Amino acid sequence: MQITYFLLSLATLTQVLADSSQFKPVASVEGGHAINWKRNTAEKGFVFAADGQLFLGSKNGSITAQITDCGALKLANGTYAAVGEEGLLKEVEATKASVGFAIKGGKLLYQNSQDFYAVDKNSQYYFSISGGGGSATKVSIAAKALAGEGLIGD
Repeated sequence: MQITYFLLSLATLTQVLADSSQFKPVASVEGGHAINWKRNTAEKGFVFAADGQLFLGSKNGSITAQITDCGALKLANGTYAAVGEEGLLKEVEATKASVGFAIKGGKLLYQNSQDFYAVDKNSQYYFSISGGGGSATKVSIAAKALAGEGLIGD
C-alpha cells in the first residue's frame, strides 16, 4: 500500500515538474480583427526571432517553443525569452531567462496574464507583455500543437 502511494506521488510530482510539450506560439488579434503583419493581412500571426528580439508576423521563420519546469519560455534554437525594455521580449541565454510563463486552456500566460501585445515599432511588430514602446495591438498567444490542429494542454 505504501509503495503504491509512493509511486503515485512520484508520478504526480514528475508531471508537475516536467517541461511542456513543444508548441508553435500563434498570435490572434483580440476580437478576431485582422492586422497587417507587414507581409499579409490576417487574423493570426506567428512568433519569430531576429537580431535577438522576438517579433510577431507572417509564418516565415516561425519558431517552436516549450515552457520549462521553472516557467521559462525556451525556444527550439536553445535560447530563452526574457522581458526587456518597454516589455519587449528578447532572446537570451538560460541564466537570463524570465520566469513566469505557463500554459492554461491552450493559451500562453506570463505572470498569470494572457495579455500580450504586437507593438508596431520601426516597421515591425515586436512581441511584448505591455503596450509600451509604440502603437500596440492586444493579442492572445495560442499554444498550437506541432502535430494536428489542436492546442497543447495545461
